[in-house]
Amino acid sequence: MKAFITPIIICSVLFFTNIGGANAQATDERNQELKKEFNQVYGAYKKALKENQFEKFAELTKESYRLGCLVYSDKHINCAKLAINYAAELKPYDWQIKQDIYNKALIIYNQHFAESSVEVTELSIMLAESLPYKQKKQAFKILGEALKSLKDNKDINDVVRMQLQMKAGQKYLRLGSKKSRILVESYQALSKIFQADDARLLESRFWAAKYHIANNRKHKAIELLEQNVEQYEKIKEYSHPYELVARAQLVNLYERVRKSEQATKHCIAIGALKPWNDSQEQTPLFRSNPVYPVSAARRGKEGWVQLQFTIDKQGMVKDPLILATSNKETFNKASLQALKEWRYAPKFENGVPVEATTTVQLDYKMGD
Repeated sequence: MKAFITPIIICSVLFFTNIGGANAQATDERNQELKKEFNQVYGAYKKALKENQFEKFAELTKESYRLGCLVYSDKHINCAKLAINYAAELKPYDWQIKQDIYNKALIIYNQHFAESSVEVTELSIMLAESLPYKQKKQAFKILGEALKSLKDNKDINDVVRMQLQMKAGQKYLRLGSKKSRILVESYQALSKIFQADDARLLESRFWAAKYHIANNRKHKAIELLEQNVEQYEKIKEYSHPYELVARAQLVNLYERVRKSEQATKHCIAIGALKPWNDSQEQTPLFRSNPVYPVSAARRGKEGWVQLQFTIDKQGMVKDPLILATSNKETFNKASLQALKEWRYAPKFENGVPVEATTTVQLDYKMGD
């Protein structure tokens, strides 16, 4: 769920230019209609937010933004906040729209808040997050300025400072920057502030683990993720959605350090989770590439194999079957061997893990 910087205040006084006569009455009636329509849509958005009805967010934030800016004017602080809500729901490929919205909102924010304020700093980080990899230089510049503001503003409390630093670190990590080290620094600072089961600490620890994974420190990542899983296991009413992510990461890591028994333990645990979504498809957690047969490589042979297999309730692959192959049996054995190591989060129907059948094609191609 995307965070809204601050909730807007629905004002009772609207700012419109008065014009005389019958036109003024007609305009006032239209303004009242707009305000009523906006209040209904924004009320529906808040309800969806409270009830975690994520599928409704995109349309409701878009309509709230459109109507709110008509009610308040497109230069009002509330219009900027509604714009931020809308931009946060846009898809990554809409980055140009997001960038335009965030830039316009920043102009308004800079008129209401200090340059080093939490509000401007957070919005700047959101702008950097929205930029694609090809604009990484601009993202680095924005992040650098935001982190400087965090350092300069002595009035920001340590929790907010570390949380915003963590947000910047996530973007640095996606850009492959060594500056993503601040994820570890944020976690270390927050671990001295929060209790072990605090959701903010768990999120921070997760991103510190992601940093270690990116830097090939598998054992350190495993240590941190296992700490998170230990806390998630204490929740009895439901399975936290991040528990699935943490266990999925652990399946992958344990397989890569050749500890299949530990990976299997987490696969079985995933199968026993009470899912966030009662009905969801099977999801790959770990896939090892097949070993290219030496005999085929020597002869420069390429090809493909189509397979069908069942994913059981624990996410294990069983009953693999060759459906078709391009080169008789050249690649069959290697394909079947690879499938033995694959791990999935099982399919759920009505909150219960079930077996599922799926197909895949493995392609064997020589390098250039």
